[in-house]
Amino acid sequence: MGKIRILHLRKSEGFYGAEKIITSLSEGSRNSYAAVVGCLYDLRHPVLDLIVEAQQKGIATETIICKSRFDLKALVRIISLIRKRKINIIHSHGFKADIYGWLAARWTRTPIIATKHGWTSSNSLVRLWEWLDMLFLKFFDQIVAVSEDDKCKLVRKIPEQRVKVIPNGVDVKSSKSQKIISLRTELGLEKTNQVVGIVGRLSVEKGHKFFLEAAKQIVEEIPSVQFLIVGEGPLRSKLEEYTRLLNLNKNVFFTGYREDIEKIYHLMDVLVSSSLREGLPLTLLEAMAIGRPVVATSVGEVSNLIQHKRNGFLIPPRDPNSTARYVIELLKNRELRIKIGKEARKTIQEKYSSKKMVEAYIALYRTFLLRNSNK
Repeated sequence: MGKIRILHLRKSEGFYGAEKIITSLSEGSRNSYAAVVGCLYDLRHPVLDLIVEAQQKGIATETIICKSRFDLKALVRIISLIRKRKINIIHSHGFKADIYGWLAARWTRTPIIATKHGWTSSNSLVRLWEWLDMLFLKFFDQIVAVSEDDKCKLVRKIPEQRVKVIPNGVDVKSSKSQKIISLRTELGLEKTNQVVGIVGRLSVEKGHKFFLEAAKQIVEEIPSVQFLIVGEGPLRSKLEEYTRLLNLNKNVFFTGYREDIEKIYHLMDVLVSSSLREGLPLTLLEAMAIGRPVVATSVGEVSNLIQHKRNGFLIPPRDPNSTARYVIELLKNRELRIKIGKEARKTIQEKYSSKKMVEAYIALYRTFLLRNSNK
């Protein structure tokens, strides 16, 4: 069999977890298949981060312009793209891409796979799209869940044999600290103060409110600690206002979106994930891959990723008290931070590497095409 031609389809709002998975898959398996990244480009909210990042990595890209919530011309463009590029498999990522992708797949008789990166349910419109998405996913040829928890949600309405779990994976890079003194100065951090961070889109499901409430308790115990909130999103102004309300202005720094995320992780003594809903967040994997201890809510695959008090700490969602308690314990005990960090890095090397993820997807593509060719 020659190179499989895959169209990764995504309606992107920035360069976040799903986008990193798409580029990792495309870049990490050039020898096995030819990838095209197709981005649904909404003229009402134009974002091209995924296209720019893919092009920088030498990945073929296509921009599909959308002028409305559902644009028939965009569907025609996808159909034309599939034929022009001689696509063997459509691989959609996210509810809008799933719906456009399924319609194009039926028209062109192209097999379609979806990766379900999780549910946000952030507002009524998103919940409507997610409900429609589930209706369409019932008719997909194959669905990938990034966690067992997500698989359980899917198999309530979809036959189990059509749902496969492939956990997210990241590159395991050097755990040696990088030169970050100038970065500390740029972000307004003191040279020697301990730093606690949270990384992710500033949206309801990420639970930043509870992170800030935990920060308030931590500062009462360790007044010099500083906090980084890394990312952009619709809640930024509200979170900045809440920071002022909690009198944390001198301790909390909003960085916005950062491309130098690896250096940011090296700044942190502890990473927190306060998400209310997750599949398998790349932020945890990335921080753990360089040996940073994490305190994270026990949601989705996180409960399987982290073994409590061995390679990280698990906390209930919406529980700033537990968050504060474990962060304080880590900040006050350097030996514990090192021990937890080493176990965290080992976990990523053994179970959640980018190489393992790519290999699993390649095997899925090949098995999938072979099965379809025999029908």
